Parts: sequence; structure tokens; C-alpha cells
Amino acid sequence: MKISDIKKLLSAQQDVLKMIVTGCPLDDVLFRICEMLEVVLNDSKAHCSINLLNDQNCIEGGVAPSLSKDYLDAIQGLKIGPNTGSCGTAMYKKELVIVEDIKNSRMWQDYLSISEKFNLQACWSNPIIDYKNKVLGSFAIYYEEIRSPSEEELEYIESFTDLSKLAIERHYANQEISWLISKLNQSNEQLRAFTSVLPDLAFVIDETGRYIELFGGDQNLLYVSKEQFIGKNVSDVLPAELAALVSTAIDKVLTLKREHQIEYELEVPAGKRIFEGRVTELKYFDAERPQLRHVVFLVRDITEKKNAETAIEKLAFYDPLTELPNRRMLIDRLNVVLDRVRRLKQYSALLYIDLDNFKRINDSLGHSEGDSLLINVTQRLQPLFRSTDTLARIGGDEFVVLLEHTAPSAEEISEEATVVAKKILDAFHYPVPTEQSEYQLGASIGISVISEKVEKSDDVLKQADAAMYLSKKQGRHQFSFFDPFLQKIIDQQLDLEKDIINALAEGQFTAFFQPQLDMNEKIIGVEALLRWIHPEKGIIPPLHFLPVAEQYGLITQIEQCVFADACQLMNELLHLGLADEKFTIAVNISAVEFKSPRFKETLIEALNRFQLPANRFKLEVTESMLVHDIEDTIQQMNVLKSIGFRLSIDDFGTGYSSLNYLHAFPIDELKIDKSFTDKMLVSKSGKAVINAIISLAFNLGIKVIAEGVESEEQYHQLKQRYVSAIQGFLFAKPMEKSKLIEWIRNNLES
Repeated sequence: MKISDIKKLLSAQQDVLKMIVTGCPLDDVLFRICEMLEVVLNDSKAHCSINLLNDQNCIEGGVAPSLSKDYLDAIQGLKIGPNTGSCGTAMYKKELVIVEDIKNSRMWQDYLSISEKFNLQACWSNPIIDYKNKVLGSFAIYYEEIRSPSEEELEYIESFTDLSKLAIERHYANQEISWLISKLNQSNEQLRAFTSVLPDLAFVIDETGRYIELFGGDQNLLYVSKEQFIGKNVSDVLPAELAALVSTAIDKVLTLKREHQIEYELEVPAGKRIFEGRVTELKYFDAERPQLRHVVFLVRDITEKKNAETAIEKLAFYDPLTELPNRRMLIDRLNVVLDRVRRLKQYSALLYIDLDNFKRINDSLGHSEGDSLLINVTQRLQPLFRSTDTLARIGGDEFVVLLEHTAPSAEEISEEATVVAKKILDAFHYPVPTEQSEYQLGASIGISVISEKVEKSDDVLKQADAAMYLSKKQGRHQFSFFDPFLQKIIDQQLDLEKDIINALAEGQFTAFFQPQLDMNEKIIGVEALLRWIHPEKGIIPPLHFLPVAEQYGLITQIEQCVFADACQLMNELLHLGLADEKFTIAVNISAVEFKSPRFKETLIEALNRFQLPANRFKLEVTESMLVHDIEDTIQQMNVLKSIGFRLSIDDFGTGYSSLNYLHAFPIDELKIDKSFTDKMLVSKSGKAVINAIISLAFNLGIKVIAEGVESEEQYHQLKQRYVSAIQGFLFAKPMEKSKLIEWIRNNLES
């Protein structure tokens, strides 16, 4: 090659590189490359072309300055292969292909019409391959005569192939950059739109504590205006104590490399609020100063959540009706007294109070009057005791007084307990008033002296309970101390155990069913309720025998009878077309059965026997089951959920909830206890409790069903609060299977 040709070639290559760098269109660059080589070849019979290959391995696009456009059009869409002309074969084989005589080449046999039309006799083609070994296209030289390439022409082909590769790779890189920039702009716009309506506030803060950026929609949650934050240090804006808390959180995140959470109160334009702050490291925020570290400080207003937790926490330790300590708080305090008694080798006492005549009044006049009576009884009893003593309501009309004071001898504490018991009895010498009337009540009291020999708090309660029953048997309205000779009570329990065993053998246990309706009064399911149909005594209330059944390990067999009845009902409803896809049957599960090693297998066996899916059944567990062995409980619930069962917490809020773990339980539903449903109409606190439970359930994403709905006003109030479902005497009492089927048929028809 002459020096003048070399200079001309270098100049042309520089032109091409300049076009590439300045972002000229790819076709223009490739066109210039072909023109440049044709000038160097200086042969009118030589024609250069560059073809591009798409992702489907078909020719798509290209340039050929000195060839007819018809030629380029003719090869568009051609799929490459082993015999698809010089270019198609070169791209397919990823190697240089030299065809000296097109007419006699096997590669061209299917394309001779094209070559003859444009008088092409020879073609040398080289694939353009990128750094990933992907074929981008081909670079070719055509001749209008039969000939083979010289060494110099082969060098040209390699050189111009590389130049073409550079141009194509740069073009695709620019396309990808443009696409990424477009996606980034879209993401930024989406982020801006999202943060503008975000109820939270998100601050970007650097490691020195300086506010860099602020996102979020609710400016009422800002301590000061956005302009007063940006560019200022945490210590310049926030109160000193809070600034120190935030600075410490930032240091911990940047040092320990993990998220940190804080909680604080702050007065803002919206009032005094409680905030949760989450701090995590934000990497690559400032590209110009990569050495400067940053964090994201996400601030969330949790005031309502905290208020709800406080309300529910109160439910966990206090009886919602009387606002006295409940069983859970009593047990906690009793355990403290037991520890003190053992440590000091002294004595204390517990009094178990059961109201005489209350059940008759409550059953005949209704729960509202009964509740009013209990509240007034509480107000009458409270002044009788020292502030250190505990008066608790542990259920129904049962109260307990724990004397937290200890005495050095059993005689001394017995005298003290006697004085307290007489005060209680004296308090009932005159009637207890309510808004509607007044009633003469009595009190049967059992006293247990607590000594270091007592092992468990349950033993104290059992002893006092047994003594209380002795007072009732001896004529009521008196007190009795627990006596080891109260074995008679235990004997009665043994007799009841035998009756239960006989009832199981004779099939006396059955299920009644109470409908559950949505807020449009359409039936969505039923609850299976245990009934003992005794051939001589009639229906025996569950409360009479369930404690003994649990104590003697018979509860599992009884509840299996109920579940079998529930399965039988579901089978019949499905067969009759009376249960849609959402219809479920709720079944109560005792703590004993829940912890049984064969609980899961027993349920599955019943489902298989009746050929029913688990999602047709809702297992109702009590709150007392959730506070012991929490991890095991969660694991068992997850197993049941994996099978398909739905889970519900029954009588929610009656004193056992563990809010710390409530979110971890895989439950589908909370059931509002009847006591809350009743109180909703008589006090603001009753409504507040209902609202708190509904709010908590909403935040946890679970449904709420209210039980014990007995009046239209209760139904109206609950409907306004978006309760998911209702259950109660207003709509239907529990009924046997045949009557229920008829009831459902009538409900669906109406």
C-alpha cells in the first residue's frame, strides 16, 4: 500500500472514530466505513456491505453504498444457516467465509437469483462478533468477477470488521444507557409520586447529622417546616434529648451495619404524637462524595396504634365490665405472694367469693341488668379492703380477694381473713341497687390459707373454690375455710367423670349449631356448640362438666364428637346445595386438645372419613391458650394453617391476650366477647373497647365477628363499625342439625 493510501486510510478511520464518539446514527457510521474501504480498494467492480443480525438470528438492517437498495431489501429477514450465502454462513459458523465463484458455490445455490440479478460473482464475508461472542452482523466485499482475496485485502477485511464492531457495540451501549436513564427517570417519578402521598416521613441524613433530603406527604407531622430541616444538623432542629437519641441511632447503624429502631414522643402541629423511627444505611447516595455515609430515617406516626395497644393491654389485665384485675393479674400477684410466703416462711390468705342468687337474676332479667348489678357489687366491695390487697373478678359472678399481707402464723392470718370475710357478708345485708330496681344478694365465701407447703397458684384457687362450694352447701351467705376433709367435693368430681365416660359410650354428647351472618344478614357459617343430652337430667350445661372433663383427660374425646357432628353437617349442606364456597363451621378447641400429640392426625382422619377440605372449618382457640408456650403455639397454628384450617381467637379481650405476640399468630379472625357487645350500649368505654379491637384487627388484616348480639341497637352499632360478621340470639339461638338445615333453607330463600 502506498504511503498516500495509508494516510488516506488513517484519515478516514479518524473520521469514523469521530462519528462514533459524537454519537452519529449507526447507519451513517457503517455507510462511511463501507465508502472508505471502497475508496481504498479503488475498484469499480468491488462493493462493500455490512449486515446486522437480530435476536432471532435473522438479517435485519444494514448498508451497502454502491449496491442497489433492492439487494438489501432482498436479503432482509433471511435466517442464517450453514448454506445461506457468504454472509449468512459466516455469521452462522462465526468464521471468515471466502466464496471465489458464487455461481458454483454450494452456499449460494438457493440465492443465485439474487446474485445474478445484481451481477455478483464473488463474496468474502467476515462475521462481526462482540466481546461476549455474540454475532452482531457481517462485513463483506462483493466482486462483479470471479476472484480470490489477496493478503492485503484479507487484512482490510479484518481491520474494517473490527471498526464496524466498535461502531455497533457503541451504538448498542448507547441504546442501553438511554434505556437505563429512561427507567431511572420513571423510577424517580414513581418514587416522587409515592412519597408525596406517603403518610410516613423519610429523612436522608449524613453521618454528621445533617438533614439532606425529606420525603413524605403529611407536613403536619413535621416538628418544623421542611425548609428549617434541610441543611441543618439534628442538634440544631430537635429538642436536645431527642437529638441525642437520633444521633445515637445513626452511629449504631453506621457502626453495626444493621437497622435500628427508636420510639419517642414529640409535640407537632397535629398535637402530641408518638413516633416510631427506623434508621438504616443508605449507600451510594452522593456519587460526588462517596466517602460521606448516609442513613434513611423513616418516621411513622404510631399514636393510634399505641392507644389501641394500651386499650387492649388493659383488657389483658383488667375485667372490662368492672375494671377490676382479672384472672391473669390475680395469678401474677398470687405468685408474688407465694414467693414471699416461701422466702419468709410466713402465711397469707385468699378468699373466693361467689354471689348467691345472681345467676337467677341474670337469667331472668337479662345480661344488661346483671352487668349493672356486678358493677354496683364491685363498688360496694372495693372500700372494704386495704390498698395492698387485690380484689379481682375472675369470671361470671366470681370474685377473689388476695391478702398480700403476710403473717407469722396460720392462726393470725386466719383471724385476719375472718375479719375480711365478715365485712364482705355484712356488705350484702342490704339490697344492691341498679337503675331499674334493687336486689338482695348473698355471698358464699371460701378461704384458703397460703403456706410454704403450697406448690402452685392453681392449688390455692382450687382449695378456696372447694371451700366456697362448702359454704353454698351449708346454706349460702357464709364463709368456710378449706379443710383437707373436703374430699367429698373430689368424690363428686369422680362421679361426674364416670357419668361423662358413660355419656361418651352412649353417644349423649352432640353439637348444636348457631348461625353466623354477614352484615347483610346472609348466613356465612355456623358455630358448633357442645351439648350433653342426658336421658334423665336433660341438657347439662357445658360449664358444669367441661372443667372435670379437662381435668380427667376426657375433653379430647368429647370434642372429637363435636367435630364429627360438624363434618356430618357440612356433608349434608353440600349435598343439599345449602353451603356456598365461603360457608364455614367454627369448632371450639380446648387447650388440652390443642396440645395433644395426635390433635392434627385426629382432625385429618375425620376430614378424610367425610372427604372434606380443611378450609371448610374454623378452629376457635381461647386467649388462655396463647400465653403459655408461645413458640410451640405459633408452630402448631402454622401447621394447622398449612393443612387449610382457618383460625379464630374466641372471646377476645377477656383477659389473656399477649399483644407482644398477637401479630405472630396466623389467625384469620377475632371474636368480640359478649361482655363487650353488651357494654357497648351503656358506656363510652364499652364503645372504645369495641373500636380498639376493630382497629387492631384492621391493622393486622384479620376479620372481626361479634357474638352475643341480642338487640337491634347492638346490630346497628356494630354495622356502623364495619364488623365482618355477627352471631347472637337476635338472629338465631343454637339449634340441632335438622332445625338448622331448615333455618338455612329459609334464610337463603328470604
